[in-house]
Amino acid sequence: MNVEELELVIRAQQRDNNAREALYSMNREMIFRLAFQYVGNRADAEDLLHESFIKAFSAIDSFNPHQGGAFSSWVYRICVNTSLNFLKRKKLEQNIAENRKNTLPEQDLITAYTPEKNTMDKEIRARLGIALESLSPKQRMIFTLKHFQGLKIKEIANIMKCSEGSVKRQLFRAVNGLRTNLQALGPEV
Repeated sequence: MNVEELELVIRAQQRDNNAREALYSMNREMIFRLAFQYVGNRADAEDLLHESFIKAFSAIDSFNPHQGGAFSSWVYRICVNTSLNFLKRKKLEQNIAENRKNTLPEQDLITAYTPEKNTMDKEIRARLGIALESLSPKQRMIFTLKHFQGLKIKEIANIMKCSEGSVKRQLFRAVNGLRTNLQALGPEV
């Protein structure tokens, strides 16, 4: 942690709102990108961003800046946990909706939205998005942290609170799962 961040954390722990705003500004974009890569839409990513910082500032007294961990890593970990919880809730809501949908007459069922495939880039993103959805939340998070956020295995292990070996195994499984799922989706455009 750099000196500026250390001073801001100490001031934030003393309830200095200017320090909290500065910490938020310094980390906002990184946390938003993580949440967006994980949930795939701007509104949910904004909600996760705000929820992560609310949790961080509510528990800031428990953060010890002298133990060598950066505030940014701590907030990152909070966002990971918040995102995982969000996806669990979302999956539960989808299961409930699916159960309700199965009880409705067939003409009331909502048909699946198929995006226009104007460009090859859109098609590739759509295929990747579908394939990513088939991964477990943990595999998707690790894949996102590694390939979309550019973090190192050690950083991911720290954020996910697991061993580097576990991260490597989950990443290997994620890549193999994506490969299999992309092949199942058919040939590329």
